[in-house]
Amino acid sequence: MKARIITSALLLTALVVATTGSAQTKKFKIGALYKNESNSYFLTMKKGYQDAAKDMNVDIVTGSAPSDTAADQQLSILETWLNQGGYDGFIVTPLRATSLNSGLAKATAKKIPIINIDEIIPDDAAVKDNIDIAVRVASNNVTAGKLAALRSLKLVAKGSEAAIIATSS
Repeated sequence: MKARIITSALLLTALVVATTGSAQTKKFKIGALYKNESNSYFLTMKKGYQDAAKDMNVDIVTGSAPSDTAADQQLSILETWLNQGGYDGFIVTPLRATSLNSGLAKATAKKIPIINIDEIIPDDAAVKDNIDIAVRVASNNVTAGKLAALRSLKLVAKGSEAAIIATSS
């Protein structure tokens, strides 16, 4: 949990530097858009943003889609923020890799820095849609799965039975 909060603080710092090229001289307003609040990972992400905002004296507005299938509603939140104006940067975790692209293209046109977290917008899609992403941060889930499997093998006796539980989406 502490690592995620530190990561969020670093991301806010990166956004501030991307916005100004230097240390903070005014109070910034940042929109942090994440997937949804039905997953504890994203609730932790939200808390990390809020804690980092307090520590760095930054205004942060958080938003999320109501479900994993509400990409249009997530885009609508971003577009509302763009229409309201006053945002100095956006941190986004899109529901689908390109589901926020139309809004992010508008943000780029307004020269608002973008940090892309977790669900990475592919380079070719960003270039095609004229989106400038300042920073991308994500884990490699394939490598993480391999490391977890290797660790599990060290924890069980040789010849133990194992089961793989999978869900379809």
